[in-house]
Amino acid sequence: MTTTAADPEAPVGGSAAAKAAGSAAASETDANAARAAGKSDLVAAVGLVKKIAAGNASTSDATRVSHVLARYQEQPQLLDPHLQSLVVPLMATICALARDPTADLHRVAGVCRILQIVTTVRGHKTVGNFVPHAPADLVPAVGLLLRLERSAGPGGTLPQHDIGAAPGAPPGAGGIEEVVTVWESLRVVMMWLGVLVLIPFDLSTVDEGDKADGTASASAAGLDGDANATNDGCAFSGPYPGVVRSILVAGTRYLADPGGIRDTAAVMLGRLLVRPDMARALDDFLSWAEAELMVDPNDDPTGDARRRQLFLVPGVAAALASLFKAGVRSTLLPLAARLWPLALLLAERANESNNVLARKLSLKFTQRVSLTLLGADGARLLAGDKEVVIAAEVEESIQLLLGSLRDHDTVCRWSAAKGVGRICARLPAELTADVAAECLAGLDDAEDDATWHGSCLALAELARRRLLDADLLESAAPVVARAFAYDVRRGPHSVGVHVRDAAAYVVWALARDNDGPEILRAIKVIAPAMIVTACYDREVMCRRAASAAFQECVGRLGGTLPHGIEILTAADFFTLSVRSHAYIEVAPFVAQFPSYGKPLALHLVNVKLQHWDRGLRTLAAVGLASLASRLGDLLATVAVDALVPRATDPVLEVRHGAALGLAELLPALAASGVVLSPERQAAVAELIPAIEKARLYRGKGGEIMRSAVCRLAEGMARVGHPLDQPTRKRTLASLDER
Repeated sequence: MTTTAADPEAPVGGSAAAKAAGSAAASETDANAARAAGKSDLVAAVGLVKKIAAGNASTSDATRVSHVLARYQEQPQLLDPHLQSLVVPLMATICALARDPTADLHRVAGVCRILQIVTTVRGHKTVGNFVPHAPADLVPAVGLLLRLERSAGPGGTLPQHDIGAAPGAPPGAGGIEEVVTVWESLRVVMMWLGVLVLIPFDLSTVDEGDKADGTASASAAGLDGDANATNDGCAFSGPYPGVVRSILVAGTRYLADPGGIRDTAAVMLGRLLVRPDMARALDDFLSWAEAELMVDPNDDPTGDARRRQLFLVPGVAAALASLFKAGVRSTLLPLAARLWPLALLLAERANESNNVLARKLSLKFTQRVSLTLLGADGARLLAGDKEVVIAAEVEESIQLLLGSLRDHDTVCRWSAAKGVGRICARLPAELTADVAAECLAGLDDAEDDATWHGSCLALAELARRRLLDADLLESAAPVVARAFAYDVRRGPHSVGVHVRDAAAYVVWALARDNDGPEILRAIKVIAPAMIVTACYDREVMCRRAASAAFQECVGRLGGTLPHGIEILTAADFFTLSVRSHAYIEVAPFVAQFPSYGKPLALHLVNVKLQHWDRGLRTLAAVGLASLASRLGDLLATVAVDALVPRATDPVLEVRHGAALGLAELLPALAASGVVLSPERQAAVAELIPAIEKARLYRGKGGEIMRSAVCRLAEGMARVGHPLDQPTRKRTLASLDER
């Protein structure tokens, strides 16, 4: 929550420190109590999970566990100490139920629902570390997947189940019927299969029949019946074992699913198809993907093809991206040339459908193909070779990624920026410099906010990898400083928050992973803009981001920034959270240091007092007055000279901010013992009659101008501003009429 003016109930005098200390102590006590309560709730949830795994829990227990886990979505890493206790008992139950062909699928669904919540909060990569991965579990897991599919009715639900009935009771005994969906169960089982397909044995060995240890074969699990059923999945023609065919057919079928099952199926397929014994399956899958993507949805008058591709294109892109992430270069390199046209086709289909997710995943797939072509070290080891040749596919990929830095969706720009950084890390230095220069060219006044944001992200990714040379840093420093002030008016609001946040990321990356004199010079150029953003930005996320970037510079670069420790002590994550506190308390403290005082004052005068937000203009006027004790001489000359002519500007925001700024500044200057020159006093004295003469009280904004002029008159009266008799009469007449 932010405010737009000083708090009238703030403590004053000697009691301020005591009240602030008491408030801080109370806040710390409340925070500790909240943490203790959260930990006790999580411990209780772990106990309930054990009951759910044992089959002794009620529906209310599952609901309580869901609510507790949902609180950790913003900081899921806090679950890590308890993750094993949450996942292992539930997966042990799933294993046991998978081995029992007569197991109640409603119980499977109840356990998988909790596992799905854990996976959603913490992520499938982390949860996958705790799922069982014995080869003997592969056939039961596939059998459970097929049983869930066969049992699902219309809408993907299991038959109605009496949740209030005792075990073994006849239908209807419980009195409450629950509709159970299977998508959570399908997603959990496919996540489990995504781990099981990594077993280091030929998958045909798990399909040879009953084992001495009691493991069921694929035939016993009922997988052979689906050997030829594709159900919109891929038509695999090879002589695959039943268990492998079932995974392949189910995985490709769910690539067109509109929900989260699609992402899990893509990961499962990607890990399966890169196995050495799956070369035939990989060829079949690629042929199927090419055929599906070649279908022109405009040729289908019913619209079925368009609706199918809407969900299938992201699924195929995710599967191919997962395939290139899980595979080894020796296996994937022969496929890169074949898949490059498919990558371009994916990008084309994604753009045609205006599908954000498809565009993002196609970019990810494109960059991974390029990384495969370049190899682990790429061409960077050959930087001194005059005949280094970069594959045409890599050049096309770079052009595609640079173009995607202008995408109108943030996730696509972010993916493109990371791709630019990864590819450039494997290019010769001279080619990397060309790419970096192209990114810097996006920070131009003629470009829109999306291009500024994408270019800043790309520069940050290059900086993280130490790929920006000294010449580029010298050119980039003033441009990045301008990005900290990017704020473009659009109707009743403005855009630029994401650009300013990305500019902070650029500086953070520069300071974190670079050193040398060129970095120090660049940071010194950007530092004033960082401080201005940290103190005066409208959005709390930008203030905190700029403060974090400044903190990284101070911590990593030593004494490069003068008074860095003192500034960080006053301008930290918490003190900048409240806008009014940042303006009235933090900024005046920082302004005492010569390097930052003038930029802070000029920013208020030239930017914030003309801001579209009326409340921010009011707060900026108060903040300007709070600088008078530190920068009185500067404000009495430069600020007054700038504000006086703006008080009669045709633009409402400009004249309103100027009038408010002068109204707050005059008493503050007088209290600091600063006296205006006679010429400036005369100019200020003529303001109210001049505003009246220009008829600026009428029309749009007339009401707030009248309020600002009254405030200006009050400020002039409080300091005894000299007025000659004619001016005094005109001023009084103007006020009386209002």
